[in-house]
Amino acid sequence: MHSRKKRLGKATVSSVSVQVLTPKSKASRRTTVLSRGTVKQLREQKASQERQPQQAAEAWEDHGFVFTTVTGAPVRPDALAKAFEKLAQRAGVPRIRFHDMRHTAASLMISQGIPPKTVSEWLGHSDVAFTLRTYTQLYDEQREEAVFDITDLITEK
Repeated sequence: MHSRKKRLGKATVSSVSVQVLTPKSKASRRTTVLSRGTVKQLREQKASQERQPQQAAEAWEDHGFVFTTVTGAPVRPDALAKAFEKLAQRAGVPRIRFHDMRHTAASLMISQGIPPKTVSEWLGHSDVAFTLRTYTQLYDEQREEAVFDITDLITEK
């Protein structure tokens, strides 16, 4: 992908490229159940995207992606990260990496009592232990639930 930017008076070439590869593992290839709200948003995106080829005219490239640039090309990861950063800044929330939303989602699912195996499958992991080690955080409420008095376990005979 070439860039029209200049650095030190010279044209630069971007080293960012988008590659579509097969998933890393069998667990990564999965069917995901979507909420009604998500399905509604995807249908709206599809309707919007159906108008884009006419607007882009001969610049349109159909790659079969759901989310694209105005010319149909795949959205570059760095562009998505920048857009996310701008939205977070506008919303006044702390700055986090785009990927951190995955960690947050997993942690919130665990904290809401969704079984770790379900969370692991949702993330596309083949090992539940990896999910628990990597993608969950311990919340204060969970710490408080874990507190007990040893005498609660001892019964008098």
